[in-house]
Amino acid sequence: HASGALFRYFENKEVLYIAVLEQKIQELLTCLENSSGEVSDPVEALRISIRAQLDFASRNRAFIQIYFRERMEVTRAGKHWQAVDALVQQLIQWRADGIARGQQHGLFHHGEPRLYALAMEGMISGLVRDWTTRETDQPIADHTELVIAMCLHGLLRHS
Repeated sequence: HASGALFRYFENKEVLYIAVLEQKIQELLTCLENSSGEVSDPVEALRISIRAQLDFASRNRAFIQIYFRERMEVTRAGKHWQAVDALVQQLIQWRADGIARGQQHGLFHHGEPRLYALAMEGMISGLVRDWTTRETDQPIADHTELVIAMCLHGLLRHS
C-alpha cells in the first residue's frame, strides 16, 4: 500500500501537507530573492518581485488550489505550523525591507514598512486565490500590471 509507505515518514496527511507547503514557500522566497536581488532601484525591485510572485503562482496553480482548499480544513495549531508561519513572516519581512529601502531613498511614503508589506501580500493573495478558485483560462500574468500599479500608487511619493 503506497500511502502506508508515505506515512512512515509523515505521521499523517496534515504533516505531509505542511512539509510540502514549507518547501513551496521556501521556493517562493528563493525565487523572489533571486529575481530582484541584484536590482538597486527599489521601485524596479518591487515590480520585478511582484512579476516573479505571480509567475510563481502561475507555475504552481495546482498546488495553490490545494493550499486554499486544505487551509480551511487544518487547525494551523501545533508545532508543525510554526515553520510555515516563520516562513510567511520571513516573506513579509523581506518585502518590508524592500519598502524600507524605498523610504530611505525618499521614493516611498513614510509609514510602517511591515504594514505596507502586509497590505501588498493581502492584495496578491486575494488575487491569486480568486484566480485559482475560478474557472478561467486567463493567465494571472494578465493582472500583473494592475497589481504593480496599485502597489506603487499606495507607496510612491508624488512630488
